[in-house]
Amino acid sequence: MTGMSRRSHAALSLAHRWFAFLESPAGNVEEHLDLFENNVQLTGRRGEVHFAHGHLELARWFRAVPDEVSSHRILHSNWTERTGVEGTLDFLVAYQTPTANGGVGGSIISYQTVVSFVDEIPRFVALDKTPILPNTMRDYAPTWAEHRVSGFVHALLGTQLTHAEAADALRDLTKGASKVDVWAPARERSPAYDAFLTIGTADGNLHTAAWRFQDDGDTAFPAPLQIAPLRRSTVQDDRRPDSRSTR
Repeated sequence: MTGMSRRSHAALSLAHRWFAFLESPAGNVEEHLDLFENNVQLTGRRGEVHFAHGHLELARWFRAVPDEVSSHRILHSNWTERTGVEGTLDFLVAYQTPTANGGVGGSIISYQTVVSFVDEIPRFVALDKTPILPNTMRDYAPTWAEHRVSGFVHALLGTQLTHAEAADALRDLTKGASKVDVWAPARERSPAYDAFLTIGTADGNLHTAAWRFQDDGDTAFPAPLQIAPLRRSTVQDDRRPDSRSTR
């Protein structure tokens, strides 16, 4: 295993923030547009479907998205440096949305994106989403809070965000994090929730901690209420908190 680069963290922060915005009626469109280059291309089905080109069309597309909850669990992602100021982030996502009859619909979606780092600011240049399989999971699992916290943590590790207490808790992991997982099964737009962090490092160890956040859903990131230093975890220690505390 190798540690993730600063740019891969920053690119993943963009992805998590993108999904959190789509998963609830919360979110500020004007602020969200800052995740995208001015000439961004949003397409589907490997470029066959055109959704938006540029900020004006993208803002109209965002405002046309129905105000309904959904979830997007990132199953796998791959970051590749492409040029001095660009890279590609591809990821596979399990999408779910509750249906009117009480069921759950969904699909497995392949995302292909290009991320630029002009002036070291990460932004999407292009984003394509292509459904490839049905998602047959029948139980709806919210991911909104997980995306909100993951966006925060990856932005810290990617040096795109400063927060003294959180940075201090992660100080031994900034160069060695190889994987970041967040478990926070709170419903969309929960004003406060607990998040259980698991960070794998290049030396094969796991480091865990429980953090608590408050969130109005409209700001770029949630606000930490309680931060605990991450500690090295053994198999016996690797227990998730009772999910009832997040409700």
